[in-house]
Amino acid sequence: MTPARPGFLKTRLARVALQVALSVGLIAAVLWQADLHRIGNALRDTSPSWFGAAIGINIAATGIMSLRWYLLLRARGRRDPGLWWLFETYSIALLLGQILPTAVGGDAVRAIDLSRRTGARAEAVSSVLVDRVVGLAALGALAAAGALAGGTGIGRGTAIALGLGVVLATGLAAVSLFSLRLRPLMRRFAPLARRLRVEAPLRALYHALHAYRGHPGALALVFVLGVVAQGMRAVSIWFLAQGMDLGLGFASLLVLCPVLFLVTIVPVSLNGIGLREATFVVVLRGADVGREDAFALGLAFFAVGVITGALGGLALLRRAMWAHRGRTGGSSPVT
Repeated sequence: MTPARPGFLKTRLARVALQVALSVGLIAAVLWQADLHRIGNALRDTSPSWFGAAIGINIAATGIMSLRWYLLLRARGRRDPGLWWLFETYSIALLLGQILPTAVGGDAVRAIDLSRRTGARAEAVSSVLVDRVVGLAALGALAAAGALAGGTGIGRGTAIALGLGVVLATGLAAVSLFSLRLRPLMRRFAPLARRLRVEAPLRALYHALHAYRGHPGALALVFVLGVVAQGMRAVSIWFLAQGMDLGLGFASLLVLCPVLFLVTIVPVSLNGIGLREATFVVVLRGADVGREDAFALGLAFFAVGVITGALGGLALLRRAMWAHRGRTGGSSPVT
């Protein structure tokens, strides 16, 4: 294995240090003039039953998202791995996503793990890309639905524009991925790709993506499941708000969730820490939720995510145990 270059390590460490500093700075900015005692009280007085319900619905949402991924692979004729293995991998991605720079870091984990399992790298990457694109469309639909249902926070017009903008951006991404008319344009980049020695993998990925053109029914079902899964995430936050007696309307949370995802994919803080809490404060201010309560709600939702991601630790432990048995004459490695 080739050792990492010192310059690369220094750059990486500097980037992580900057992201940590920005996360701390964002949290400090949010807490400026806030009543820390009130934040502590809000967290301490959270109902354990509502908190447990939030964890349960979040885990169920992870199961729905794993089912989406499973259906995309089945549409391509892939029967292995099974749904449980994909759920484990999704949980591992959530676990490792807690320390990766952005929300899409978990997507890389999923693609790498699946390609190691199947040996089909292009198919693995394409399934994750399509899953993400369809999921973004579901987020846009939720934002628009929340605004039409009376959700407040960033203004009804802004929320509708956000939702439609996400759907439009998703449509453009889908056209870029699936349109046959772009083939002549892409051929112009073939010589450059050949010089960079990436022509073969890019061609394989292109064909793997275009294979989904023949499965509109599967894509439609994945979209519906995406709406359900993101709606369940909103329910998880609503459970936490109920446990804190915030009286927060569900429609406002449908607006909040897409904004949360969009800000956490911006690589300016470590795993969205600071950005996420700031988003809770800014968006929920329009729903008459105080700075302290909104910040506490953001922390509680982060805790739910960490606990859900802990399932990934159990999955890693189980796979390590099976791999050890495989080396000692037992069953084959699961990974």
